Amino acid sequence: RPHHKEKQVKQFLNLLKKKDDMVAVPTDKTNSITMMDTKDYCTLVNKHLTKDAAPISNDKMHSIHKEALSLVEEYADILSTGEYNYIKSTIKKKSIPTVKLLSKDHKDKKEDGNYPTRLVVPAKNFTAGFPNVGYRGIRDILDRNKINYTRKTIIQASDLKVKLEGLDINNKEHTIVSMDIEVMYPSVSFKMVAKAVEFFLRDCPKEDKKLQSCLDMIKFGMGNTLITFGGKYWEYGGVPDVYEKGLTIGGYESAFLADLVAAYILENTQQFFDEAKFDGIYRDDGLVVFNGKKSTAWIEDWLNNNFQATVNQLLGSEGLQFTMDIWDADNTQLPPQPANKEKVTICAKNAFPYLDMELYWRNDELKFRVHIKPNQQIKYLNKGSAHTNATFDAIPNGVTRRLASLTSVTPDNKDKRLDQLYPRHFNALEKAQLVKPDYQAPTLQEYHTNLLANNNTEDNDSITPEELLKKKHRQERDRKRCIYFVVGKSTIWQTSIATRIKRLAAKHNIKGLRFKMAYQKFSNFGEKLNADLNNKVMANIIDFDLMDRKCNCNKKSKLDDGRCHYDGDCRKSMVVYDARCEVTGKSYVGKTQDYLKTRTQQHVTDVWKVIESGRRKYGPDWTGSGGYARADAFSKHFANQC
Repeated sequence: RPHHKEKQVKQFLNLLKKKDDMVAVPTDKTNSITMMDTKDYCTLVNKHLTKDAAPISNDKMHSIHKEALSLVEEYADILSTGEYNYIKSTIKKKSIPTVKLLSKDHKDKKEDGNYPTRLVVPAKNFTAGFPNVGYRGIRDILDRNKINYTRKTIIQASDLKVKLEGLDINNKEHTIVSMDIEVMYPSVSFKMVAKAVEFFLRDCPKEDKKLQSCLDMIKFGMGNTLITFGGKYWEYGGVPDVYEKGLTIGGYESAFLADLVAAYILENTQQFFDEAKFDGIYRDDGLVVFNGKKSTAWIEDWLNNNFQATVNQLLGSEGLQFTMDIWDADNTQLPPQPANKEKVTICAKNAFPYLDMELYWRNDELKFRVHIKPNQQIKYLNKGSAHTNATFDAIPNGVTRRLASLTSVTPDNKDKRLDQLYPRHFNALEKAQLVKPDYQAPTLQEYHTNLLANNNTEDNDSITPEELLKKKHRQERDRKRCIYFVVGKSTIWQTSIATRIKRLAAKHNIKGLRFKMAYQKFSNFGEKLNADLNNKVMANIIDFDLMDRKCNCNKKSKLDDGRCHYDGDCRKSMVVYDARCEVTGKSYVGKTQDYLKTRTQQHVTDVWKVIESGRRKYGPDWTGSGGYARADAFSKHFANQC
C-alpha cells in the first residue's frame, strides 16, 4: 500500500540522515542509487574538478556578474519581452550550483571497487540564461530557413527501428557497427559549435545581427560556467581560451548543440559512407550498417586512417575521438582481434544493444526487441502518490506502446502477450498498483494491428491547415482568458479543489470566471536523497559574501527615532519579504539571496528607471495598451503611484 511505502521511505531517509559517512549517489542510466562513503564521494568530485575546471576568485566571480548585467542590456533590443525578463531573472538570482556525480553502475567496476562516475553541472548558473536563449534563437533561424539539420540525426529508438526494417538488412550481406564519441559534451567546444552553425547557414540570406548575438550569448555562457563544491568556486572548462571550452552535462543548450556538431561531422564525411546502407547518430551514439562483410582490419583502417583523420582536420583539433564496436554474432566473420582494443572492440553476443533496443538475427534477418541494461531497476510512479488520475492512466498505456513499438513481430512472438514477453516491466507496474494482479496485456500482433488502425483513423480525420490555425488561435485566446490555480496535487481532499472553486464562484455570484488547474509536484524520493547529499558535502561551509551581518545603516538612512528601517534585519540574506504599499495597501511578496536592504535598493532603482528613462525595456506604458511589460510588478505599481 502507498502509505506503507511512504513509511519505508521516511525510515530510510532518517537512517541515512544519521549516517554522516554515507551518501546515496544516483546512477547514470539504471534508475537506481549506489551507496558511497562521503569522503570517497568528495574525493571523486575533486578529481573531476581538478581535471575539468579551474579555481576562480571571488573578485572574478563578481566581475562576471557585472558583465552579465551589462550584456543583457546590450542585447535588450533584439530580445523579446520574455527572453529579456528570463535572462535578467537568472542573473539576479546569482545562483552558482553545486556539481553532482552520477554513478555508472551499468559499467564494470574499476580496480578500486567503485563504478566509473561522471560529473553533472546543473543548469542553474546565473549565466545559464544566455546560452539557453542563444541556442533557441539559432534553432529558430534554422527552422525559419527550412534547413534540414537533422537528416543524419536519429530521433529515437522506435524511429530508427522503422527505418532499418525498410532496408532489407541481413546477416550474410551486411556488417553492423556502433560508434561512440568519447566524453562527448565536454569535448564539444564552442569553436566546433560555431563551425557547425556557419556550415548549416552557409546558403541562407544574410541574417540580421541576432544570429551573431545568439552565438555571442552561447559563447558567454560556455565561457563562464561557474560551479561550487566544498566551499570553493570553480570555472568549468579550465582552459583560458573560450573557443576551446566545452559543453556541460546538464546544460539547457548541450543536447541541441551536440546534435548539431554531430550532424555537421556526418554531413562532411559522407564520402566514407558510400559503402554503408545506413548511417546516423543520436547524441554520442552512432550506428552504421556497411554493405558486405567487413573484416576487423578493414574497419580499423576505415575508422583511424580515414574517418577519424578527416574529422580531426574538419574540426581543427583532435578533441572528438570516435570508438567503434563491431557486432559479430557468429564469432567467425571478423578475425583477427583488433590491434587497438581501446578504439575498436568486438561484440560476439547474439544480441547487439543500441539505445533502448537490442538488435538480433532471426533466420539472418534483422529484428528488434527491448534492451534492459545491467543492474537496471524498472520503476514507475506508485498509485496513491501526489499525481493526477490522468497521469496514472497514461503510464500503463505508454509502457505498453513503447514495448510494442520497439519489438519486431515474428511468428515466434506475435501471439504472445506483452506481459509474457516483458514480465519485469509489468511486474513493476503491478508493484506500483498501476495494473491489477490479473491484468493481461494485448498480444504483440493485436497491439500492432490496433495501432495501425488508430493511425489510419487519425489520418482520415486530419483537418486543413486553415482549421488548424483557427484552432490554435482559439486555444491562445482561451489561455489568455483563463486564471490558473497552481496547487500541489493531494489526495487528502474529499472534494477536489476545482469543485470547491466552482461552488465558491456560484455562491458568491462570480460571473465569467474561467479557470484551469495547474498541479505542482512535491519533492520526490530522488530529490530528497540529493538534499541529504548536499547537506553532508556542504556541512560547516559558510558563504562569507552572503552570511548574515549586523546593521550598518548610518544616521541619515535611519528613522527619526534612530531605528533601522528593517528592525535590524537590513543585512539578512536568503529571505522571503513582504513589501506593502502604504497608499493602496497592496503587497509585493518576493524572495532574494541578497541582503534585504540591497534588494530593496534594487527595487527603488528599477522604479526610477521606469519613471525617468522612458526606455522601451522598462515599459513606459502601464495601461495595458501597448506597454512593454519588462519591469516587475513592484516597479510597475510604484511607477504608477509616483
